[in-house]
Amino acid sequence: MSRDSDEQQASGSRAVDHGSGTSETPEDRKARLMAAKMPEQRSYDYLSDEDSLCSDYEEVSSDASSAAHYASVSNDGGPRGIKRVRRTSSPRASLQKRCSSDIKKRKISCSTSSSDNCHTLAEAHEEGRSPRAASGLTEELCGPAFDDYCKCDDPQDPVSLQRIWVEGQDGGRKASDEIEFLFSYYEDDKFIRGFSITTLQYMLRQPRPIQHPVSRKVIPDSVLERAEQMVKHLESTGAIDPVTVRDLASVPLKDLTRRDVQQLSLEVWQLMARQSVYVEEDTLVDMDRAQLLMLNSELRSMFTENFTVEQRRLFYPPDGTPFMKIHEAIIGGSEDIPPSSRSLGAVQGILRDLRTILTNAPENMKFMVSYVIVGALAVVSSPIRARYMTGLSHSFEIPPTGIHGDDGYSSDGDDGEFGHGVEEDDSDGEDLGDEF
Repeated sequence: MSRDSDEQQASGSRAVDHGSGTSETPEDRKARLMAAKMPEQRSYDYLSDEDSLCSDYEEVSSDASSAAHYASVSNDGGPRGIKRVRRTSSPRASLQKRCSSDIKKRKISCSTSSSDNCHTLAEAHEEGRSPRAASGLTEELCGPAFDDYCKCDDPQDPVSLQRIWVEGQDGGRKASDEIEFLFSYYEDDKFIRGFSITTLQYMLRQPRPIQHPVSRKVIPDSVLERAEQMVKHLESTGAIDPVTVRDLASVPLKDLTRRDVQQLSLEVWQLMARQSVYVEEDTLVDMDRAQLLMLNSELRSMFTENFTVEQRRLFYPPDGTPFMKIHEAIIGGSEDIPPSSRSLGAVQGILRDLRTILTNAPENMKFMVSYVIVGALAVVSSPIRARYMTGLSHSFEIPPTGIHGDDGYSSDGDDGEFGHGVEEDDSDGEDLGDEF
């Protein structure tokens, strides 16, 4: 009797809620209640699960509140009237969208100790340096700052001024993304210096020794060798493009500039620097016409006296007779060319022949070739003579006092010590400028 009474009460509540006012059989009412209760229970179970997932958020959507109220029961254990809520989307879809957004927010703002929801700093750093990893570079090749640019004592590349790292508001360092490939090395075992790969490509073209632009400390040869290996590796893998430089030895005289000749000098003197012979880039550029003629004559003479015909042909194929066209560059040609351009053309010609000789000379003869060139330079250049006069022991030919820069000059092959009468030659050579 009590069960029929409860069922009638629930049925009456349902009829009132819908406002139908119609009479139904007990079987129809029971089926309708069961059909309504099944999705009610499913919604309640789903909301319980999603609430545990989004427990960080106290705010509950109106859909969730309505569904929870839809599933509530009265204190006396009897079913209450159910308020049906009209909605444009299901509670599942609405709450799923909200929780998905909230989870993303938590994932971004969480600490790096939570590996389940976000990337750690190490993972982000590794992803940011993926091009370097893919290029096959190693710490042994790139230097101590390979994995962490912030180890560099230099905040920026001293040449290109690209940022290596930046300082945050908290005073900490953060690696910059301006440099993709960084080369680093220890200076005096306490400072870490860094260069971008582009700076490195141009720096390696300079004559040795190479100094750090800021500290003025000489960069050790072992460091430069490692730098060359890094550049060659990246160029061979296509990670960077080789430095494309026009052949300055072939620039027409009318287009030739002092800067072009200086760059060509760097290229040639670098070949000698590998033999620990160092010449400044302006050594030839600063010479006058008389000095250039004398230098050209000394080069021809010393190569003739110190190398055989077969060796000279090996150095300068096919006939083995370099330095033959310099006189024409200075004296002959069109009269429209100003004297300054003629001098640059003469320097260009000398450097062109020197480059050919230094490139073709076998490894076991490059040292001898370099010092023969220094011997010729020392006759004309006081700084070169002061630097290398006591270190030369080869059979160099020194012109006697009073001989000016005639291009047809040839010595008698005297085997006297280098340096005899050198000071007189230098002063006489510099006085010859009035003859041209």
